[in-house]
Amino acid sequence: MRKMMIAALAALCLSACATTGSGKPPAPPAPAETLAPILAPIAGNHVAAETIDLAFATADTALYVVDFMRSVGWIVDGSPKARALADVADDVKRWLVVADAAQTAGDQAKADSAFAKARAAYSLLLKALEH
Repeated sequence: MRKMMIAALAALCLSACATTGSGKPPAPPAPAETLAPILAPIAGNHVAAETIDLAFATADTALYVVDFMRSVGWIVDGSPKARALADVADDVKRWLVVADAAQTAGDQAKADSAFAKARAAYSLLLKALEH
C-alpha cells in the first residue's frame, strides 16, 4: 500500500511540472526503474543541459515524496532513516549543481563526472525510500 501511495504521489508531482501544449493532461510518468535511461547522458557520451534539468525535476519529486512520507508519519524526523534520506538528498542536489555549473562553463568532463555521482546518489535515495 505504501509503495502505491508513493507511486501515486510521484505521478502527481511529475504531472504538475510537465506540459503537453495540447491542453490535455500529460501522460502519467513511468515507474522509477524506467526513468534511469532517460537520466542517462543523451548527447553521445556527454550529459546535456536538458538531462540535468530533468534530473533536478526528478530529484525534487523524490523530495516531495519524502515530505509526504514525513507528513503522514512514515518517516519520523530525527530518525536514522530521516537523517540518511537528508544526507543522500543533499548529495544528489550538490552533484547536480556541480554538473550544471560545469556544463554551463563548458567543462564537459567535469559535468559528466558530477552527473555520474548525482545518478549514484539518486539510486541510493531510491533505495533508502524503499526500506
